Amino acid sequence: MKSFKTKIVLSATLALLMSFVFTINSFAANWPVLRQGARGHEVTAMQILLNWRGHSPGGTDGIFGPRTDAAVRNFQRSRRLTVDGAAGPNTLSNLVGTVRQGDRNEAVRAAQFLLRNKFGMNIAVDGVFGPQTRDATLAFQRAHGLSADGVIGPNTWRTLFGARARSIPMPQAQTPQPQTTQRNGTMVRYDRNNPNQLLIRSNGQTTPYFRVREVMCGPGNPNSSCNRSSCPRFFYIDSRLVDVLHATRGRVGPLIVTGPLRCTAHASTFSSGTGSFHARGLAVDVRSGNGSATLERIYDAAIASGAVGGATRHFTPRNDTYISRSGNFVHVAVRP
Repeated sequence: MKSFKTKIVLSATLALLMSFVFTINSFAANWPVLRQGARGHEVTAMQILLNWRGHSPGGTDGIFGPRTDAAVRNFQRSRRLTVDGAAGPNTLSNLVGTVRQGDRNEAVRAAQFLLRNKFGMNIAVDGVFGPQTRDATLAFQRAHGLSADGVIGPNTWRTLFGARARSIPMPQAQTPQPQTTQRNGTMVRYDRNNPNQLLIRSNGQTTPYFRVREVMCGPGNPNSSCNRSSCPRFFYIDSRLVDVLHATRGRVGPLIVTGPLRCTAHASTFSSGTGSFHARGLAVDVRSGNGSATLERIYDAAIASGAVGGATRHFTPRNDTYISRSGNFVHVAVRP
């Protein structure tokens, strides 16, 4: 009798364990197989990724037509995969790439497209992996039983493509500020050893458009003419300047910081000296990141966003603009 009861308990335990395993596996999703004639969000995301990999499908309309078929075959050929025009597990897993916060590319845009259009998450589809995209990624991973690390790697990509469409709510919690950040009035301290940190606006929120490495002085910033290893580790930026940069970027599109901040030693080599707005965390120089905005348009957008004007001998006299005479950047500044 005891042996019989033991068998019953073991059987019940095994059944419960199998049920648990089945529940966990029910979250798993397989790569789809997309071929000519297919339509949908997965096709659009694949087309975005094909563009990213340098194989134009002729558009990102969600329709797997002849040009998309040709692009898939060209990609397969470039990766020495079976050239059959069908985008299945091997092709799609080679097409995607791991993306995380701080990245800016078309792979990010493809992931954002699926998160927004297939899973109903209210995020921007702009190719910028900021805090909002990370929060959406974490929510998606948790909803599908994946490791919640906020990084879109192979398993997350497979689930984005393969899971059934459904609405996933966005988390309400805001991204906390990095512990290395300190405030002194409107001035915010940053650490050059944390180059991927996003800059912080006056409202305490980060901007997804600009990072420490784009504005810091010295080695590590390709747009800084200073190569001094003695650049201070910590430096300050006025959060109002970040507000202006954030708003200007929203008005005119991508911006590149061509003239970052200056450390004291570097600032002393300029005629404006250490009193320069660049040396005081109050100004940077920018230009269009994709050539779509003229300097005049950037300037007008910066002024509308709260920047100050003021002609000097380095800039054109047009209405007190800060457009360089050399015609390659706009000086964006806020008042002390």
